[in-house]
Amino acid sequence: MTRLLIALTLCLSTLSLADLGVVKVNDVSFLATGPAGLKIRGETKTLEVKNEGDVVVIKVALDSVDTGIGLRNQHMKEKYLQTGTFPTAELKVARSMLKEGPGQTGTALFSVHGVSKEVAVTYDVVKAGDGLEVKGHFDINIKSHNIDVPSYLGVTVKPEVKVTAAFVVKP
Repeated sequence: MTRLLIALTLCLSTLSLADLGVVKVNDVSFLATGPAGLKIRGETKTLEVKNEGDVVVIKVALDSVDTGIGLRNQHMKEKYLQTGTFPTAELKVARSMLKEGPGQTGTALFSVHGVSKEVAVTYDVVKAGDGLEVKGHFDINIKSHNIDVPSYLGVTVKPEVKVTAAFVVKP
């Protein structure tokens, strides 16, 4: 789920990444859909951005994700994401591909549930005072990360999940 979100790091090329910090998290979320207009949104305000050499890493603690319903949160975390074993989702972006401006695209390595896959990311990065406002999104198929497709009382969501994030960073 919160696979958070994270695609947005792509935008950080104009900052000194060694001292990068998240100032504000506006949105880190996933959207899963199902039959009859079913929409399940999970969200968090917990996001970490780190510089690891030539890679920027955006990490989300999956236990911080909330869907608005306690039992659904429990199922998501224990049965599907298995956060006791796989506590985080992260997106790794090569610094060389990061650009400022609207409508940027690129690839990043998304890891969740012990599986890493390349994802196509779309993002915007705009100056916001002395920092950068980052907004981005990407889609994943949870089955490709060895996550069972959630089902409850005969209602099953689609395996395709949209991940979004919006945050402000500055040195």
